[in-house]
Amino acid sequence: MVRFVYIVDDEEEVRNSLRALMGTRPNWMVTGYPTGDAFLDGIDGRDDGVVLLDIRMPGMSGIDVLRQLQPMAARFPVVMVTGSGDIRSAVEAMKLGAVEFVEKPYQPEQLFDAIELGFAALEEARAREQIRGDARALIGRLSPRERAVLDLLIDGAPNKVIADRLGLSVRTVEVHRANLMDKLEARSLSTVLRLAFHAGLVADDTL
Repeated sequence: MVRFVYIVDDEEEVRNSLRALMGTRPNWMVTGYPTGDAFLDGIDGRDDGVVLLDIRMPGMSGIDVLRQLQPMAARFPVVMVTGSGDIRSAVEAMKLGAVEFVEKPYQPEQLFDAIELGFAALEEARAREQIRGDARALIGRLSPRERAVLDLLIDGAPNKVIADRLGLSVRTVEVHRANLMDKLEARSLSTVLRLAFHAGLVADDTL
């Protein structure tokens, strides 16, 4: 499987050197960009990959680019490259979601290890998205009434309260509840709540 690496650095010599270095890794497709704007332009059409981002560039800085990438962090994990001793910027980058930072001058293995962390983050994001998609597909099986019962279960309402709010008998609520658990392939309420969390319907602190 091809793994994509994007180098964002204003120095052409650095970009060329890094492309040559990373070209030794099997299945890595490496592309360089001289500015943050150049990388961000048309980013929606790019393949998911790890971004090796220099923190200090003319115009849009690496931190500025990182902020722009925050909504796309699952697609583009960032490894920030900082100057020696530039700890404050490195800390800011990590707070903004960078998966790792490397200080200049760095050894090749340091760089490879950091990029591998980015690839691991990318795989984790893909796995979460798969789980979310599967959970939403299961919930999509529910009828409108079953979904209404589910929403109230998420809120912690017991059967009697659900019945009162939906204008149903407790027995009917029990039937809907049994049906929705069957469709969700769940044997317990905790499993239902976990599924709802994965689908983005409930906050983590509810579980």
